[in-house]
Amino acid sequence: MRVKHLLLAVVLVSVTLSGCTPVKGYKKSGSLSSGDLVSAASKYVDIYSVIGNKNGTANITLDGTGFDEVIYVVYSDGSLLCKKDSSYSLPEICTFNITKGQHYFVLFTSYSIYETGSYNADFSEECKDGGQLSYWPYGLKSLDSILTDPDLRNDKTK
Repeated sequence: MRVKHLLLAVVLVSVTLSGCTPVKGYKKSGSLSSGDLVSAASKYVDIYSVIGNKNGTANITLDGTGFDEVIYVVYSDGSLLCKKDSSYSLPEICTFNITKGQHYFVLFTSYSIYETGSYNADFSEECKDGGQLSYWPYGLKSLDSILTDPDLRNDKTK
């Protein structure tokens, strides 16, 4: 009888430890749709404002349904910090160095024109939520050149 209880306890501890460690940070859910901003490359774009919560390495994960997702993280002046566009079936994970108090923009978009679908995004604890934007911030419109440049379709950032 003791062996069964011990075995059950080991299984419970194992499930608890390997199950779900609470993720610090925050989550966003949304969709790319006809009401969104549209880039010069004819792609729907959702833009989020992020402020560095603390110095470190930040992670943003985008998991879309119905479209091939792409993440861009840019500085407030529009210069590219991170771009991730891997496989249609895998979530995108953008990992980058973040500075406390620095302002960043995160763009969720698609690989192809006018793709629509829903998504869930996870922002690590190094990111502070600045909210979703309904306009192109000053200086960020230049990002349209990044979205239309075919040479930047391959991931050249880390």
